Amino acid sequence: MLIFGDVRIDHRFDWLLDSVVATSSVVLRRLGKDRAGEITAQRFLDNERVSAGVIVAAPASDDFRVGRFQDASDTFAEPGRAGDEAAAAPER
Repeated sequence: MLIFGDVRIDHRFDWLLDSVVATSSVVLRRLGKDRAGEITAQRFLDNERVSAGVIVAAPASDDFRVGRFQDASDTFAEPGRAGDEAAAAPER
């Protein structure tokens, strides 16, 4: 099944997702591994057929992996760091 309506774009999406998983990064320079790869990733994202809505609405399958992320920085905050309410309260 075509996600973006073009098999070439679908293959590029698979490559990009594999790069995200392999590098644990979403920085285009790291995903592409070199300048040519960076440009390839940017051209994929600039394609008129590619949008966040299409990626999120795509059907889930074994070959299609989308992670949903949230900011959990407060969950793992060290005691005494700014924004940690427990550390701000005086001890009794």
